[in-house]
Amino acid sequence: MTVFIWVVLAAVIAILVTEAILRLFGFGWRVDYESSGDVLWRPRPDQRVFADGTNRLVTIVEHGLRHVPQSTPRSESAATVLCMGDSVTFGYSLSDQESYPAVLQSELDRQAPGMWNVLNAGCNGYNFALMRKRFHALYREGVRPDIVILGYCHNERPSWPGDHLSADQEHTIRRRIALKNHLRKFAVYNFVLDTSWGRELYRMYLRAMPKQSYVQNQSDAADSAWIERYRRRIETLFQDIRDKGIRVMVLVWPERSLEVGPYRPVLMQECSKHQVPWVDLRFVLVDEEDLGRLYFDPTHPREVAMGRLVKEGIAPFFVQQTSEIVRV
Repeated sequence: MTVFIWVVLAAVIAILVTEAILRLFGFGWRVDYESSGDVLWRPRPDQRVFADGTNRLVTIVEHGLRHVPQSTPRSESAATVLCMGDSVTFGYSLSDQESYPAVLQSELDRQAPGMWNVLNAGCNGYNFALMRKRFHALYREGVRPDIVILGYCHNERPSWPGDHLSADQEHTIRRRIALKNHLRKFAVYNFVLDTSWGRELYRMYLRAMPKQSYVQNQSDAADSAWIERYRRRIETLFQDIRDKGIRVMVLVWPERSLEVGPYRPVLMQECSKHQVPWVDLRFVLVDEEDLGRLYFDPTHPREVAMGRLVKEGIAPFFVQQTSEIVRV
């Protein structure tokens, strides 16, 4: 019995020491999420944590927006630009200064100092349905942008949460978010997820997770009924933004493989149909080998790629579309 107690005690001490060491390297702090009204999840306001995979600084400010550093003071007449999208917009694995809204702010400050105020409302796991709920929530909270930039989302599929969920399914998701918040407070857990084999275990968990807990419609992503729902999501979000007198434009992010599914082309078709300015950022990157060097994974750009995408694609597109507001 004594030997058993000593073994247990040694194991507990080893875990605590490992936890303390990993916390020193930033693994003990990850983004904490909250449910707010009909918004299933958003970053909890007022937190300073570290990014998945790189432990770079992540600062969340009021309204659950990610901090966008500014290189010049804002003027009173500065126009507000609200960037919405998924983890690419948020800046997965990137620091506050490396996210695309932050790089765009820096570029605009260089060209027209103090005339633009860029906000980052990107959120990991979002799609157009979740962005719509977040847009209305931010508007109710007093966020009044002059321009909204929507980023193409990589989470448009039947097995992902959206406007097709029942109340019970939404409740299940809220419970899982709360559980994940607790787990992500442990450095050992975060360290495991940040290793290649840990991420593979997590992908296996997602594959094994019962799909009926999220959706009832199990149609393939290419099914015409599902694509029609996707079109309605896009059209409704465009209309909701325009109804409030706000200009909208769209960024169509590249994907790791140039052999893409139906979602990017459909988004570009809807932009043309509803006369929403859009830019296909795939032209910035040369080929699949270029994508492979500059991306963390199939969807998330490294800081070098993000800088290129903003400077060669996003900033010129934005300046062209807003030239009548500020002459640069």
